[in-house]
Amino acid sequence: MSEQQRDPRELWAELAEALPDLGRAVSSHLEPESPDSATWTPPPEGADDRCDDRRDDQWADARDTVRRLGRSAQRLTTQAGEAARDPVVRESAQAAARTLEAAVTRTAEEVVAHLRESLRSSRWSDESRPRPTSPPPVAPVRTDDDPA
Repeated sequence: MSEQQRDPRELWAELAEALPDLGRAVSSHLEPESPDSATWTPPPEGADDRCDDRRDDQWADARDTVRRLGRSAQRLTTQAGEAARDPVVRESAQAAARTLEAAVTRTAEEVVAHLRESLRSSRWSDESRPRPTSPPPVAPVRTDDDPA
């Protein structure tokens, strides 16, 4: 059965099954972040409240956070590149994309067909009924109104 003849619900169900497989294939390339890289410790109780020291500590914490963010971004792009080159990931992504395309296309086709049926006036399509002879009523145009 071609994609054009399949029920959209089947296609959406197939996509729902394909996406976890794609996720597993991609996640096999991602290394978990080390547990200590995402830790945060609050300042100690009774810490000295001098503004200058606290500001210096905050800037140091901010610089450290930006460095860790940069390292994480570099690691993520490297791992994403490796995943994109993996033939298993590529095939899984292509299959999911094809299924998504077919599901959206078939759903749109069914919606259009349903709208055509719903909007078709039986008065115009039923040959056994007489067609209307007078135009539809419209509000009269008043010529005495000045345009603003």
